[in-house]
Parts: sequence; C-alpha cells; structure tokens
Amino acid sequence: KINFLTAKIYKVKGDYSNSLQFLFEEKKYINYLTDKEKLIVELEKIEVLRELSLDKEAKDILTTIENNDIGASKNVRVYKKAAILLEKVKFSLNEQKFTEGITLLTNELQASNNLIDFPELALSYTLTLGQLNLENRNFVEAKKYFENALTTIKKSKYNNNYAEVFALSGLASICFQEKKHN
Repeated sequence: KINFLTAKIYKVKGDYSNSLQFLFEEKKYINYLTDKEKLIVELEKIEVLRELSLDKEAKDILTTIENNDIGASKNVRVYKKAAILLEKVKFSLNEQKFTEGITLLTNELQASNNLIDFPELALSYTLTLGQLNLENRNFVEAKKYFENALTTIKKSKYNNNYAEVFALSGLASICFQEKKHN
C-alpha cells in the first residue's frame, strides 16, 4: 500500500511519471490487496494516463477492468460499475462531449443511488458534474455542484485539499466567465 500512497503523492505534485511507476510497482504486491484496492489502483492508472493524454492506453485499462470479474462482493461490483461510468464521463469531458457526459451521469448514477456508500466517488461525481456544466456554460448548475462539493468536503472527517482546489478553481472559473472579477 506504500507504493499506492506514494503514487498518489506524486500525482498531487503533478509528477505523473513517478506516479505511474509506483502504481505499476504496486501490481507486484497484488496478492496483499483487497478487490476494491486492486480496482482503485487500476482506476488511478487510468486517471494518470488521461492526465498525460494517453487516452488509448487509459481506455485499454478501462476495457480490461470492465471485462474482468474484479470483486465477488456486491459492494465492490457496485463501486466498480459507478467508477467505470465516472471514468467514461471523464473521457467525454476530455473529448468535449459535455452534454453526453451530463446525461450519462445524471441518468445512470442519480437513478440508482450507487454513491451512498462511497463518499469519495460521490465527491468525484459532484466535481465532474460541476466541470461538465462549466464547460457547457451552464454556470448556475456548475456553481451548485462546486458549492455542493465544498460543503461535502467541509463535512468530511478527512481534509481533501486536492478536491477542494478543484471546487474552488471551478468557482473561480465561473466568476471569470461571468466577468465577476471582484
């Protein structure tokens, strides 16, 4: 698990090369990880590869995850389904398919309450919806999602500075787009 934590630290610092190196190093110790942890390691790889604009490689890992039977428990299967959908939506965001991404998230995830047991995934969901609405120039909705994310972060027992920066950056972008610079 040390490799995974080190990879996350490097990702936060913006050192994606070292982050990937430690994520792939974590695979050597796969026998010591739970099914959910194995899935999270693969999802982190996708996120880092997407940041490096290596979409083909990231989509290959996503396809592998979809086709593999990771996790026997219902909890892990629900997490896997919601996480895969969220990753697909993030690809839509990169491909500038904002309306498609918004529709996918609102229809699939909100209808099924998949995120109740996964607060970190719910936060990512909220931030992604905020970003999609911002890019789609729906500032009212975007502001609502970014403010919801900040509220969630403040209520959480863990201080997620990484997510807080994204939410605040989103709110700042809204102000900039609306020419409210004060």
